[in-house]
Amino acid sequence: MIRRRHSPAGGDAFFRLEINRTAMQKKLLLVTTNPQLDALFAAEAISIGSSGG
Repeated sequence: MIRRRHSPAGGDAFFRLEINRTAMQKKLLLVTTNPQLDALFAAEAISIGSSGG
C-alpha cells in the first residue's frame, strides 16, 4: 500500500506500508476510517523516494 505526500519543500514523497507482514495485516484489519489509516501511515510507513514535482 503506497501513499504520496506533498512535501513543503516542493515535490512529492512516497511512503509504503509493508502489508506482507502479518503484524501489519492485523493492524490494517482494524482500520475503518481515513484518519485511522493516516495515523497508521504516520507511525509505520517507510519512505520509498520522491519526485521532483
